[in-house]
Amino acid sequence: MSADAADDGKCHFYLPKKKRYCRFQPKEGQQYCPEHSCIMGIHSDRLRVPCPLNPTHNCYADDLEKHVKKCNVTKLKKSIQEASYY
Repeated sequence: MSADAADDGKCHFYLPKKKRYCRFQPKEGQQYCPEHSCIMGIHSDRLRVPCPLNPTHNCYADDLEKHVKKCNVTKLKKSIQEASYY
């Protein structure tokens, strides 16, 4: 781990494909953001589950309904359907 991730208050999860550390903000007192805490097996008081529309990311189980409405996949599908050439 480089000093960059530790010093700037960002998530300590290294993204090998991007060759950098995650830029998300972890919760106070944590090393990893909520997304990567789940991946690292660090459990919090709220359960995180894979997004039903796009399992490459996850969201809080108690906010699942709200997340589905604002998920990027939902926005993309809606814009495609509203396109005049669809």
